[in-house]
Amino acid sequence: MDKNTIVYRGSLKSCNYHCSYCPFSKNKMSDRELEKDRECWTAFCESVRERVDAFSIGAVFVTPYGEALIHHWYWEGLACLSRLDKIDKVGVQTNASFAVEKFLKIYMDLGGKVEKLCIWATFHPEMTDMDSFVAQCNRLVEKKVHLSAGAVGVPENIEIIKQLRDKLPKSIYLWINKMDGLKRKYTIDELNTFIKIDPFFINELNYPKAFSSMCKNRCFVEADGQLHSCNISNIKPVNWYEGTKEDIFNPLCRSKRCSCYLAYSGRADFHSKNFFGSYPIFRVPKKPKAIFFDLDGTLFDKGSKNGLSLETYQYLMALKNDFPLFFATSMPREEVIRRLREAVHLFQGGIVASGAYLYLNNENGLKLNYYPVKVNDLLKLQQFLKKVKARFQFYKINGIIYKVTLIKNCRFTWNDDECALIRAFFKESECRFFVENHCLQIVAKDRNKGTGILEICSWLGISAKDVLSVGNDKEDIAMEDVCGAYVKIHRY
Repeated sequence: MDKNTIVYRGSLKSCNYHCSYCPFSKNKMSDRELEKDRECWTAFCESVRERVDAFSIGAVFVTPYGEALIHHWYWEGLACLSRLDKIDKVGVQTNASFAVEKFLKIYMDLGGKVEKLCIWATFHPEMTDMDSFVAQCNRLVEKKVHLSAGAVGVPENIEIIKQLRDKLPKSIYLWINKMDGLKRKYTIDELNTFIKIDPFFINELNYPKAFSSMCKNRCFVEADGQLHSCNISNIKPVNWYEGTKEDIFNPLCRSKRCSCYLAYSGRADFHSKNFFGSYPIFRVPKKPKAIFFDLDGTLFDKGSKNGLSLETYQYLMALKNDFPLFFATSMPREEVIRRLREAVHLFQGGIVASGAYLYLNNENGLKLNYYPVKVNDLLKLQQFLKKVKARFQFYKINGIIYKVTLIKNCRFTWNDDECALIRAFFKESECRFFVENHCLQIVAKDRNKGTGILEICSWLGISAKDVLSVGNDKEDIAMEDVCGAYVKIHRY
């Protein structure tokens, strides 16, 4: 049974930052108001401790209007919650301005479990310089805190956000929120830039229709115990401190769309859950045991014959320090080597010809496998190709064909009738046929990128469910089907 996620807002409405767009930055709470906030938070933490079993609570996330982590009581409460065996994650949204060593000491001295702590840090370029923010993030990573960092997608801040991506460790996921009040659509260049930094920015561009039945495993709690299904849904006719489990988690929503990450990430049908794990609301990705990249349209620009850009090369260099990297492509081995050139050394192996040829080259030596394609009648195949103005290319290893490509002029493609006729020249029961642009590709039956990943994972002794794959088109669906996490690359 899925555990429930509790989001707590509290009464904190003051902040040590003074961003021009934020109403709470101008609000200074009195000592009594702060004390009231402490009392509400302490009471909430105690209620979670009492109900963690009965309510099947797995995670608690604090999303204050103001800045919580400059106040010691939030650290004390998080430490207490993290000590509960049934709690898997605790976390907070923050501007990351707090004294890391001082407050983590409070957390640790109270027995807080650092492996359960998740920090969602937002970069505010109005209030802090980039180097200071990056230094804070690095301190948290050094302390083994789970961290995601991000910023609002303000077009005027594109260069700053790009620099932030370059300066942060590549292992930190940098998210981007859509800018409210932009009063115009993002340009194509702006979209491509933001999506390149954060592939999940695409979710911000098309908010899903609200569907309350998808929200049975979460609730949003105010300081006084008022309840919502999420931060933008209606108030429920039940209070956190009085209701039963069935009443509290009975979803209620009259919103038209789930118009922010806190809303749509908590849905049961959130399609990026595999990437972010059981509690995607924290925005902290699972750390994969390996990453498989499609090449054409993902690492290479679609349709280009060039290799990796310098930026992509540097990105992979940084990732290589933390993750084993592999490529997964429909290209033949020869084309992969030509396109990657010296960048081949970034990868421990890969899948070529859509799973018909794969290899692993690590400290244990070289391991490879390939699956042959057999042609029934080469002469008749040549005659047919001449009629349809096409040519063939065989790709071999050790004299054995592992892929056949039938190529038309780039202005033409293969129709269904032609593909049906082509099948007669091969042992159809032993082959898989698929079209890519003006090329008809033929590989061994049941071979695809997904079966290739499963085989390499068996060599590595890991599960494909612990693997991340990255792709962009229908040949990459097979990776999505077997991997624990999949990122689809969108280009406009």
